[in-house]
Amino acid sequence: VQLKYLGVWSTVCDFHLSENFARPICRMLGFKNGSQIGRVRGDSSDADTLPIAVLTSNCLGNESSVEDCGGYTTGWNPLLHLCKEHTTDYFVHCHSDEGIKYRLSASDWRDPPRFGRVEVRVDGVWGTICNDRWNTTEATIICKQLGFTDGVAYKDLTYTYPPAPSKVWLAGLQCDSKYNSLSRCLSSGWGIYNETTSEYCASHEHDASVACSQ
Repeated sequence: VQLKYLGVWSTVCDFHLSENFARPICRMLGFKNGSQIGRVRGDSSDADTLPIAVLTSNCLGNESSVEDCGGYTTGWNPLLHLCKEHTTDYFVHCHSDEGIKYRLSASDWRDPPRFGRVEVRVDGVWGTICNDRWNTTEATIICKQLGFTDGVAYKDLTYTYPPAPSKVWLAGLQCDSKYNSLSRCLSSGWGIYNETTSEYCASHEHDASVACSQ
């Protein structure tokens, strides 16, 4: 997210902002909804040359503009110890539907299933996650998102699953345990994986899987 403040374009530090800030930001840009996401690895934009602004906002998520949020203020970065690098920039993914959803797909008789291939829906299209950086941290985060307490990462259980969706939505996923959603994690990008960009991630033989526990 970039904003023009006092005539100067800047990025926005994510320190004071939550998922609820993403929704009105995207509505201002003509979308129905939005989700906060993690930084994209190898982002080649000029954003890293811009100054960093700090916003405070008590958005509820139902506003049509961030200016409608309570406590909305903008200023240059006073939190140099927290927002000194662009690794703290606020990123969003704007949607035409209700947002990003996750599920497990497997031949598991339990409802909801406790193990399976991790699938994610963006703009109504279900897809998978490449397991190129998949480990216990990512597995635990998705299991907690789905209402479980812990998770174990698996890479080679695809033979137990129903047919995969055609889309590979995410690859290069690298999470910090402090995150409460896979969407917040560093990644190599959303929806750019096919046989010409990543041979490994183009194959559903390498879909990420988990086993969750209560």
